[in-house]
Amino acid sequence: MKRMKDILRHISNGNVAHALRTFNANPRSSASGLANALGLSVEKTQLRRGRSGYLIQDEWSEAGYKIVVNSKDSFARQRFTILHEIFHFLLHGRDRDLISDAQFRDTGLHLYNADELKEEREANQCAATLLFSEGNLRRAMIGLDENAAAVAKHFGVSEEVVRRGIRDHYHK
Repeated sequence: MKRMKDILRHISNGNVAHALRTFNANPRSSASGLANALGLSVEKTQLRRGRSGYLIQDEWSEAGYKIVVNSKDSFARQRFTILHEIFHFLLHGRDRDLISDAQFRDTGLHLYNADELKEEREANQCAATLLFSEGNLRRAMIGLDENAAAVAKHFGVSEEVVRRGIRDHYHK
């Protein structure tokens, strides 16, 4: 989903849609703040190397889920992981046993099947769309002389995320 309106078609809750539109209007906002606005708690803890985060059921969280992110990852990695996991919650989370999934994937033995890979790509795409669509990336690229490092810093994400965003969202 490369446009906000495509994402919003999948969101039936007006408060959730409003929170997403608000974040998209100010993509430098706190990703944790967005998660909290959606009723998700965010926990930063040390995870095994190569594990950025996951979504898991949490009876103490308002929405019944929390996002766990690797405290050893960079701020940019944590920020994108939170956005990625938000979209797992919104688009995929209620359809499966997230506790079993998270525990199994955390063993390091998990190989994603085709459906899981599709969900991973979709969560990445939606996170990038939330950041970069509606002209956000274009304005930043023009304002920062098309300097990918400066644009990455502006959005609080990695240069890799920006390069993918340029591919998908930047049209001169």
